Amino acid sequence: LVITMGSQRQEYIEQMFANETMRQYFESPVFSQGIPSRSIRSQMALLSHAGKAGILPDDEWAAIRSPRAKTLFEEDGATFLEKCLEEVPVESGRHGAPHDTKLHFARELWQKGKSLNRQRSVLACTFAHLIAMKTLVKNDYDFILEDNVR
Repeated sequence: LVITMGSQRQEYIEQMFANETMRQYFESPVFSQGIPSRSIRSQMALLSHAGKAGILPDDEWAAIRSPRAKTLFEEDGATFLEKCLEEVPVESGRHGAPHDTKLHFARELWQKGKSLNRQRSVLACTFAHLIAMKTLVKNDYDFILEDNVR
């Protein structure tokens, strides 16, 4: 399983594994999409990647990816999250400051995530790796590589 943003790096890895010697010992690689840091600037994109990475509580993730949420987002992106989660209870047992643990995790993540600057690329990379790890476990792959391996 290879994490990649596509482009020439993915082509290079495909060519490398197409080599006769490599084909004797390895199956063709499967690619897991990397996440560009600028793609998590918007609220919906940040929460979507967080949900796919498995860090949002199940009830919150179900509400955020529902058809109702899409409609709410299109109607008013500014109040979308509040309206989307109004019927979802705040998960108990979280650690952190009292004012943070009173919020839904998705709301806290958005409040803190929207102020990221240089760290946004680290968060995007973390999401990509968490998604790849879920894929690895689900499909019983042997290991994860990044596309800069040579």
